[in-house]
Amino acid sequence: MSIISRLAIALAVGLVAAGLNALALSSATKQSGYVALARDVKQGDAVPAAALAELAVPGDPAVVGRSLVPWKDRGLLVQMRAPRGYAKGDVVLQRDVRDAIRLASRDELALLQFRVIAVGDRFKRQAATEADAASGGQGSYVTIAVKQRAEEPPRTDDPPVVRQSRRMIRVVTQRAAGGKPAAEDRIFGVAVFPRAQAAAAGGPPAGDSPIEQPLPDEMLLTVPLEGIESVPDVILVGGNIGFFMLPEYP
Repeated sequence: MSIISRLAIALAVGLVAAGLNALALSSATKQSGYVALARDVKQGDAVPAAALAELAVPGDPAVVGRSLVPWKDRGLLVQMRAPRGYAKGDVVLQRDVRDAIRLASRDELALLQFRVIAVGDRFKRQAATEADAASGGQGSYVTIAVKQRAEEPPRTDDPPVVRQSRRMIRVVTQRAAGGKPAAEDRIFGVAVFPRAQAAAAGGPPAGDSPIEQPLPDEMLLTVPLEGIESVPDVILVGGNIGFFMLPEYP
């Protein structure tokens, strides 16, 4: 091999190495926003939105985001009970959010109830297989009746049932668009209320048809349940289904 060829190879290797080094430096200096505390918060106190501040942290967001809470997900933290004491400047960890959710009682989560119109095959069996229960299985969805005011924007005087319906429509629309619901719209669990319990709770009357009919002011909404913990094996048509979510705060 000639001297010129060897020099050309060495030069090419050097350029590749320089490019990789520049890429590594660029990745190291790349910064993203994460949630920190703008003031002290005592353990057990509700975290107000005003106590949250954005902190720029260098590193790959896919890696750093496993430990820290991205700023775009700050809505998940508003009004959560602080699982530990925070000093001004402390960052919020992903495990803090998990601990707060684990410590929260069902009374602190909002329960959004809707009438069940139809269910997927996964919930028509008396018991799901262990594999189905773990993965969500095929036919893991439920169709519910939601209230809506067609072509009308949200209003401050909308009744709770309308606000909850709009929230569920937003959740399903976000998932259908290929994304994930906003942090504050995550579903943490599902509860079911058979016909008698639904009627006692003031729910709409249920017929005997395997598929319920919506009322004139209702629309049908299919909610996928894959990836949601605590989903019952059987969901009955005509009863109510409840979704445990964080309360909405202004």
